[in-house]
Amino acid sequence: MIETAPRKRRRLALSVKMLMLLMLPVAIWLGWVTNKARRQRQAVEAIQKHGGSVYYNWEIVDGVYSPGRKPTAPEWFRRLAGDEYFQEVETVLFRRPDDGDVTDSLAGMSHLRSLEIEEGYVTETGFQRIGGLASLSSLHIKGTRGLTDSGAGHLANLRDLKYLLIADSELSDTGLGHLAALTKLEMLTLMNLKNRDIAQSRITDRGLEHLKALTRLRSLYVIGIGVTEDGVSRLQQALPSLKTVRRW
Repeated sequence: MIETAPRKRRRLALSVKMLMLLMLPVAIWLGWVTNKARRQRQAVEAIQKHGGSVYYNWEIVDGVYSPGRKPTAPEWFRRLAGDEYFQEVETVLFRRPDDGDVTDSLAGMSHLRSLEIEEGYVTETGFQRIGGLASLSSLHIKGTRGLTDSGAGHLANLRDLKYLLIADSELSDTGLGHLAALTKLEMLTLMNLKNRDIAQSRITDRGLEHLKALTRLRSLYVIGIGVTEDGVSRLQQALPSLKTVRRW
């Protein structure tokens, strides 16, 4: 049977529509990937303007920086498309950053696993941003102005956090109460290095009582903090997993 011209046109139109439907998910995916790479590139530029450093997932092996490695994609393809399509920022370090809240540069860092801020200033809104980094497993905040009990309330949203270091903050026993929500925490370090007068410490044995909810806690380091041997001992009795405790 000879096919008529109108029937051929209808079949061609259907084929074109089917092809467009098949291409639509690919176009959406490509748009998402392109937008993600663009946002990450902009975030890295902003971090570096604040004096920060970034490390990508291919540079980190078992949590340790491994220099000399490269992204897994072929080099010719990376030259063609750009590295941002084949890498994700895993670690961000701010050491003595410039003025301003450095967290405004963390937009788009949804896969960030490690963040370290040394000195500088973080606002209440900044700690809210940090609390939104759902993939974060390690957080170091050292000498950073602005970490109050209220800010610690935002950190309580980091439900995958395993390692937390807080030094020279304004936290009190109330702030430790917020940290009790971090039930996956394995290592906690609380330090007061700038003012070693324990009598002025706002963290006491009452704050340690909140940490009894951290059933996975393996290591606790308290330096220059107003807790006693009795308070630490009671915490160890409540947490069989807590094997390492150092108090200075």
